[in-house]
Amino acid sequence: MWERVFNTPFVFLSLTQQEEQMTIQTIGHALEVWSENLHQERRYNRRHKSLLKNLNSHFGSFNVSKITHDDIKNYIKKREVKEQTVDKELSVLKGAISFCHKAELIDNPPNIRFNRAKPKYRERFFSKEEVRTILNTKVCNSNPKFKLLLKIAITTCARKSAIRTLRTSQINFDANLIDFNHHTMHIKSKPRAIIPIPSSIKDELKKACDESKNGFVVYFHEHTLDSLWEKAFDQANVNGDPKKETAVFHTLRHTGAVEMAKSGKVSMKEISSYLGHSSILITEKVYAKYLPSFMRESVNVMNGLLGESA
Repeated sequence: MWERVFNTPFVFLSLTQQEEQMTIQTIGHALEVWSENLHQERRYNRRHKSLLKNLNSHFGSFNVSKITHDDIKNYIKKREVKEQTVDKELSVLKGAISFCHKAELIDNPPNIRFNRAKPKYRERFFSKEEVRTILNTKVCNSNPKFKLLLKIAITTCARKSAIRTLRTSQINFDANLIDFNHHTMHIKSKPRAIIPIPSSIKDELKKACDESKNGFVVYFHEHTLDSLWEKAFDQANVNGDPKKETAVFHTLRHTGAVEMAKSGKVSMKEISSYLGHSSILITEKVYAKYLPSFMRESVNVMNGLLGESA
């Protein structure tokens, strides 16, 4: 059993049992139920532990139905941290309450409002040469399962948690599809895609599924995976240039999306579906600028003012 984040005794129950046997009273209890679900979905990580600790220390004893906007403002004032940090914490608080409400464990959820920090989109993506260098690092060559995980990340643009917890049952070789959704995901914070199996990794995926002993394709504990990709990036020296934005695991997903856009062969709608975005507007906001045709006609018109053309 994993280490408890909270001191409040709590016996894990399935969501169905929870619905039948209890009603959430405190914020601390709501946070614990939400974190238990993350554990069940194998999505809990060290960042969650820190976020939950801060929230529970302040809101733990609050009545979940009576939290006010003033309580939120007081928390923001007390934290004295970057806007993005407190935004993440309050998003977790809101998400935990929403999760419990949808599971019918809270009757009257509060309307939590706060001024969200403006999203900061990462711009860094890998070149093809950097991708090859990463896959040829010592840590990749000595750990084929980890190397396959990176290949899945690069070719499917799936998020780390979706790949790490990908089950063999989610790959349908007859239909040639990977469904990154799973029935254990009662309430997802972010949507996941259903995509064709990339031919470049199909044989390796089939072998991994056939050899799986635990039902997962390439499962790693969160901390183990973080350590491995950090070693791979270090050995490939992808973060050696201080002038470049630091590459993280999510950079692999961003790289795939940028490559699709730069090719000029994939529409924004298809890129959006491939990434599992809930709206094409999200995709356009981040990736439209990489299209070869991006604002080409606009530039031609403006060049016409000087008697020139692009």
